[in-house]
Amino acid sequence: MENSAKFLNAFAAVEKLLRNIGGSDRRVPFYQMVDAAAMRSALVANKRDDLKEFADLRNAITHERRGGEVIAEPHDRIVAELQRLEDTLANPPRVVPTFAKLVRTLDLEAPIDKVLSFFVPRNFSQVPVVSDGHLVGLLTTNTVSRWLASHAKRQVVDVTEHKVSDALRQTEHVGNWTLMSRTALLADVVSAFDTAESGGKRLDAVLITHAGKVTEARLGIVTIHDMPKVLRELTRPARKHLAA
Repeated sequence: MENSAKFLNAFAAVEKLLRNIGGSDRRVPFYQMVDAAAMRSALVANKRDDLKEFADLRNAITHERRGGEVIAEPHDRIVAELQRLEDTLANPPRVVPTFAKLVRTLDLEAPIDKVLSFFVPRNFSQVPVVSDGHLVGLLTTNTVSRWLASHAKRQVVDVTEHKVSDALRQTEHVGNWTLMSRTALLADVVSAFDTAESGGKRLDAVLITHAGKVTEARLGIVTIHDMPKVLRELTRPARKHLAA
């Protein structure tokens, strides 16, 4: 099958998926369909410009013909990219099972010396904090270092006399964590980190529970250090077209 045919087949499938995502009918122009879907899907929002460029290429293929044949064939890379986008829209990767894992926590009233012994052997850089089983914060190594530095200026610090709650007050950005449900998309994770950065804040982790509530058990965690893995999952080759 020629690349033009592969491209048009994938584009038709993407168009249908976008119509469903955005709730658009067949009378809505493609650009507007993309904008409507982008309001409901972080994945579409991230690919908005690419989708419109694909539409321009589709128009060139279908309208600019010579002797009934297309005047240019899309490059293999372009076809593969559109097919991958079709596959991702049809089967969007979610946070679970990719980031499902045991999430260790610290109690708000735990002594600071427990924090120090917690981070080092596990090579963790952040840990969720709970009170009465409810998530109340995210403690990072940066926050602990800031707290230690503020006390060391005045006195020798006895870490056995201070609690996690004391260090947590040194958090630079209060909203340095957020919650998502087990059905959340990886594209939503990317969007959350991007939104925080564009707002001049730092998001250190996305915590996963069944329905995204602080009262629920932690099912997984995605940290800023996991972003390369998130992006790899979002750019895997299209499974549907591997044998094509």
